[in-house]
Amino acid sequence: MRSSTDIRINNFDLLRLIAALQVVVEHVIEHFLPASRLPAWDWVLQAFPGVPVFFMISGFLISLSFERSKELRIYVQNRMLRIFPALWVCLLVTVIGFTLLGGVRLTEVPFGRLLAWAGAQITVGQFYNAPWLRGYGSGVMNGSLWTIPVELQFYALVPIIYGIFRLKQRRSGTGILLALTLPFWICGAWFGVVRHGLEDQLWFKLFGVTFVPYVYLFLIGVLVQRNWDRLSFLFAGRWPWWLGGYLIVAAGLHAAGLTIGTNWPHPLGIPVLVGLVFSLAYSAPGLADRVLRRHDVSYGVYIYHMPVINAFLALGATGGLTLVTPVVAVTLLLALTSWFVVERPMLRRKQQTLHGATAPGP
Repeated sequence: MRSSTDIRINNFDLLRLIAALQVVVEHVIEHFLPASRLPAWDWVLQAFPGVPVFFMISGFLISLSFERSKELRIYVQNRMLRIFPALWVCLLVTVIGFTLLGGVRLTEVPFGRLLAWAGAQITVGQFYNAPWLRGYGSGVMNGSLWTIPVELQFYALVPIIYGIFRLKQRRSGTGILLALTLPFWICGAWFGVVRHGLEDQLWFKLFGVTFVPYVYLFLIGVLVQRNWDRLSFLFAGRWPWWLGGYLIVAAGLHAAGLTIGTNWPHPLGIPVLVGLVFSLAYSAPGLADRVLRRHDVSYGVYIYHMPVINAFLALGATGGLTLVTPVVAVTLLLALTSWFVVERPMLRRKQQTLHGATAPGP
């Protein structure tokens, strides 16, 4: 199979879409199937966890984008254009949805509470879910958006780390990045183990929407990007080997009763997952462009799928896995609309944009 070591020619748009669709299917299973009816193959789906894949790809591309930005202002502007316009339109669509379908009367909500909730949604507090929304759908307006504040924290950390360690002025710094990554990796593993016993405590919930438990995934992407010239031979065109190796590791972890997916993948599976992600990104060069025609709908799929699921729940939909098709279809329709009407026009305002090095969805 053909491969590419040119860092600009990759399949990240397609990988992000696959990751987003994995999250969609998992959430359909979560909300429309009781635990007793989980399909036996669900562990295979979980073995390719969408959110960790997003974070790794984000580390690779955002660090590259920062390195190629001549000014901090340009970097910040480009990141904001990628995240917020589509997010704000999604919020408006969601509000219309729960007003029409959920019977939520915004006029009955105290103005101060409504203002606090709206302020959180349009800034960096998307994880906040107001009590007066608990009766609609799943009880959470758009639960997937907790990753937005985390991603924004990653964006803020990049210039800080680069500034402190002067990484933009040199190609060295691998040792420093490894020293940063390893303790956060341990913290992420700890978080995944203890979360079931602490998840109802407020401090733990707030800790879970900070960068701390997840930044090791982002830093792994930064490490791969900054060492691409030396590491590319391990990935480009070698996806069958990485896929085979990862399936063996994932099956072994599953047989041992260990968590292999979700947002906290098992530490033993992460190195092989990293290899699989970046080998797929740099094998069959041009595949993403041929399939997607440079239409990056992954962000739209991610931010719209939970409002769609909530709408189906509000309408009393049943059917379990048969709902995957209509949920995906409606989500893709909204994502395409978002891409053509909001996202692509906003991305055209970005400066110094290189195809293949644009900011990913969360």
